[in-house]
Amino acid sequence: MFKLYKSRSRISDSKFREILKLFLLDIEAIKVSEITKISRPTINKVFHYIRQIIAEYCEENSIFAAGEIEFDESYFGGKRK
Repeated sequence: MFKLYKSRSRISDSKFREILKLFLLDIEAIKVSEITKISRPTINKVFHYIRQIIAEYCEENSIFAAGEIEFDESYFGGKRK
């Protein structure tokens, strides 16, 4: 994952790992930019990239990807009388 982002960026591996660690701690992008001394738009791009990787992983490993799913209308509430 580091190599894919690094090929399009000037962020070092150690800085990327630090940003990733702060992302996992759920720290806001503004605070991450203050901590790492990297601009906020760059942090936003990195966060967006990380979210894309997570979304792709979740889509590939989804339990809903295979087979049929049946919904029962009782899950959505009954009708008013």
